[in-house]
Amino acid sequence: LEFRSPDILRDFICGVEIMDKFLHSRADLVQSLADNECTAYTVHNAEGQLVGFFALNMDILDLDDDDKEDLTHGYSRADAPAFKTEKEFEEFMSQPRFKVVDIAYLAVQKNFQGHDIGTAIMNKIFDKAVSMNPDGLFITVDALHLRDGSHSAVEFYVRFIFQRILPPHGDTIRMYCTVK
Repeated sequence: LEFRSPDILRDFICGVEIMDKFLHSRADLVQSLADNECTAYTVHNAEGQLVGFFALNMDILDLDDDDKEDLTHGYSRADAPAFKTEKEFEEFMSQPRFKVVDIAYLAVQKNFQGHDIGTAIMNKIFDKAVSMNPDGLFITVDALHLRDGSHSAVEFYVRFIFQRILPPHGDTIRMYCTVK
């Protein structure tokens, strides 16, 4: 469901303190969603219980020639984009920047973790990415990776063939994957 009000997240706990504080700070959440031009969604189970939250926005991904070579020659963990023609491949190789769908936020209610809710959300994100950016090739995320070692979402995204773009920056690691 499309996100309507931060009030729905009042009792939402994902178990990562920094994320829980952010989601419960109504003003910060609303401001961040607006500043980043996010479209946010709540995820509910069959009984109508809130089990997840995610937000997407449009962003830009810069790939240098080495990144593109790694993708197209199979050296990257991320899958190479599918090109139907030589012209599509040449166009890809000539572009330095790509319009992408970015996962701004993703959280699963703590008592529902381990029940494939995150996987279901990622499947929905892949579907939404195609509708939001039909010509897009990539999804990006700044995966939460706390410097104190208490939490990292990197391995979650690696399961979906996301690859690191940059080394850690603060408490996040920039990652991307290809949209098939």
